[in-house]
Amino acid sequence: MKYKSKILLFFASAFMLGISYNANAQRCDKQDFCDESIDYGDYDYRMQSSFVVAYPGDTIEYKTVLYLRKQYNIFVCADPELGDVSYKIVKPFRKTIKKIKSITNDTVVEYKLDENGEIAYPEENNYEPVKIGEHIDRDTIWDIKRVTDEKLIYDSRTGKTPIYNKVVKRTQRAFVYVYVPEDGNPSGGCVNIYVGKKDIGKRVKYKQGKASWVK
Repeated sequence: MKYKSKILLFFASAFMLGISYNANAQRCDKQDFCDESIDYGDYDYRMQSSFVVAYPGDTIEYKTVLYLRKQYNIFVCADPELGDVSYKIVKPFRKTIKKIKSITNDTVVEYKLDENGEIAYPEENNYEPVKIGEHIDRDTIWDIKRVTDEKLIYDSRTGKTPIYNKVVKRTQRAFVYVYVPEDGNPSGGCVNIYVGKKDIGKRVKYKQGKASWVK
């Protein structure tokens, strides 16, 4: 039997992540599925990493925040029984979509005015004003929406290394999408999302468009 679902994970704090784990996920926290190509480095993974049990066909969506003046080391390791698990990291952003909703065409009639600026009427007919012309007044009504889009910043299937390593110069949100193949072990297995960070100091100045940092 194959499973297909979407697992949503949100980063809030170590406590919130802790209460969200089930018993299986806690055991995932104690297991290391990473191979020798993964370099943990001197990063702190305790606050923003996530561990979950997944099944064939699952898509895991993990939302987190990357903070200013931190260097991040992000990667995903999974139980080999799940098959070739892949992942990508995207940066969400808001954009405006403007579309024409409708266009109205109204005929506007122009009338002659008298010396007082009032509509003039001919002496022989006091009921119909003197018409001097007409034009079409076109009005466009717009449908404006603010929507969320995503910019791809890393894909494990095309990345040169299995790790996304980045110095963050502006606090930003990031989504990690993990894709579990449909032909893996139907009993499921662990997927460990490691988000490690470390301080890199403070920005002191810009030179030729690049920031300089000191410890």
